[in-house]
Amino acid sequence: MFAWKFRRVIITCATLALVLGLATYVFVFLEPGPDRDWAAPYQRFPKILIGDSVGKVSVIDLRDYRWTKSGEPKQRWTRETYSLAGLDGVIS
Repeated sequence: MFAWKFRRVIITCATLALVLGLATYVFVFLEPGPDRDWAAPYQRFPKILIGDSVGKVSVIDLRDYRWTKSGEPKQRWTRETYSLAGLDGVIS
């Protein structure tokens, strides 16, 4: 009877260690990259240009959606330029 309970504890601990090891591998060692097959809304990474002109920051490939009259989203990619003159603060 003791051997059966001991085996059950060993199997449970081994299963838990395997699941935790797999989760650690997935969340620590696998990183997203531009060479992977991404879903349509995430295929482009935004690029930030600082210093186009004084006090301006440009974001290229900014995802934007326009909604059609039928209610379907139309995806497009834009370039936006922001002025830093009106910036009051930064939240980190």
